[in-house]
Amino acid sequence: MCDIQTLTDSEHGYVIYCRKCRVLQLAFGFELVMNINEEDFLPLVEYIATRPFSGMPDHDEAGKVLLQVNRTRYVSLSQNEVGLLIEMLTGAGALFEAYQIYFGMEQEDRDLSGLL
Repeated sequence: MCDIQTLTDSEHGYVIYCRKCRVLQLAFGFELVMNINEEDFLPLVEYIATRPFSGMPDHDEAGKVLLQVNRTRYVSLSQNEVGLLIEMLTGAGALFEAYQIYFGMEQEDRDLSGLL
């Protein structure tokens, strides 16, 4: 059975994490719904959060940013939507790191208690 943790949830989207499956699901508006392996999540957050979006040559005809979210997938977002996505992902990324620390320490405690 899954053990789902909500990392962020807003009117714009959500990020949830299943500790048992070790998969995150990211949803943002109608443009993006995807599952991400836990080892790929923080690099995606860093990539999106540190990429300079203003003045980029990869805009579509409507002036939206073409954002590559994995090897085969692009989404078209306005500058405002990019800002909302970055805000959502950086918050979820920080909480995900905290979960990793907490649950990692919890696992270490269990392992040590078995040795005593």
